[in-house]
Amino acid sequence: MSEIDTAELESSLLKIVRKDLKLDDAELTATTPFSSEELGLDSLDYLMLITSIEKAYGIKLTAEEIGPDTMKDLRTLAAYLQTKMS
Repeated sequence: MSEIDTAELESSLLKIVRKDLKLDDAELTATTPFSSEELGLDSLDYLMLITSIEKAYGIKLTAEEIGPDTMKDLRTLAAYLQTKMS
């Protein structure tokens, strides 16, 4: 898998989040917490995102890898995915 830079990965993840959660008009940045009032993701939302991320990047994420430490916000998730993909 080719290495992707942080800005590209964050931009790509942002598109996935907007598409999967239908957040076209929501104010969303790389540091907007997934648990914030604006997003308020539930377990189904997280599952949908994880599935889309796995498909988009050709990786497999286990339940042990996914949690508050890796799914805090887009920036945190992008940093984790970079280590996973390198």
